[in-house]
Amino acid sequence: AVSDLSGVAGGRIELRGYHGRGDWRALPTALRGGRLHAELSDDLDGAYELRARATDGAGNAGVGYGGVRTLPVRAATRLAGHLLVRARRARPGCKPAKAARCRTVATVRRQAARVARGGQVVLRATATTAAGRPLAGAEIAATLVSADGRETGLPALRTDAAGAVATVLTARRSATVRLRYAGDGRHRASEAAVELRVPAQATIAAGGPAVRAVRQLRRKAARGPWRAVAVAGRVVRFRGRVLGGAVPRAGKLVEVQAHFRGRWRTISAVRSDRRGRWSFRYRFGASPRTATYRMRARVPAEAGYPFAAGTSRPLRVTVPGARR
Repeated sequence: AVSDLSGVAGGRIELRGYHGRGDWRALPTALRGGRLHAELSDDLDGAYELRARATDGAGNAGVGYGGVRTLPVRAATRLAGHLLVRARRARPGCKPAKAARCRTVATVRRQAARVARGGQVVLRATATTAAGRPLAGAEIAATLVSADGRETGLPALRTDAAGAVATVLTARRSATVRLRYAGDGRHRASEAAVELRVPAQATIAAGGPAVRAVRQLRRKAARGPWRAVAVAGRVVRFRGRVLGGAVPRAGKLVEVQAHFRGRWRTISAVRSDRRGRWSFRYRFGASPRTATYRMRARVPAEAGYPFAAGTSRPLRVTVPGARR
């Protein structure tokens, strides 16, 4: 037996399945204040026998049985997160044939949301036990992890009486929002994640000797497409810039697209410089009638680039018909 006079000098805590299932397994054990301490993993599930093997300074050894314990000791928890976004949806009761004409805007929950750069979105999370009981006063850690690996910690959040917490995020780059509840002496840790997708932004303009005029629409339609008038048969120089920064050293791939036959089609792919500036030359063929073409720049998503695919505002290029 271990002597009370010499004190505990070392030992280990062991466990095995109840009713002798399996061999005794030693747990990582530490001696603190004359007592043996070991942490039980939350991955253990079921009934287990515990015992402690200790030695004192005189070399005496002893074994103490801790009885049967049902593991895990801490209760399982559930952490759920989502983003609140405004979306168009059909009104309740609308007939399928009229669904397109009776849509309304409502706030919906999404695990992944697309938000314009500079826009804001509400992040909401709830922490409960596996049985659904809310965890009030729980601290939730939130971290933004962008596609280029950059991590940004957010201020710690604390749940209310309903186990819920909410905060407003400003969309700067595409990122995974990781939520974590560290747990406590009675509750296990849990995690959740939501996706914030910020589309890339770019500009497009037309210039060169072949362009006779470039003008913006009237103020009341300032958000509409830009317009340019080009001379048929001569080269038009399209140029623009990838906005938002984070352009790779080798430049960013940009797709120049034209809209015809009912959809956008890529007519060329170019690469910008380190500052995001790009250019492309194109020759419009002659036509007996005046033709208007819609052009745009598309910035595709790439590995390590912290933005989702995005496009520029359309540019309308009018090519006058040949005079008779």
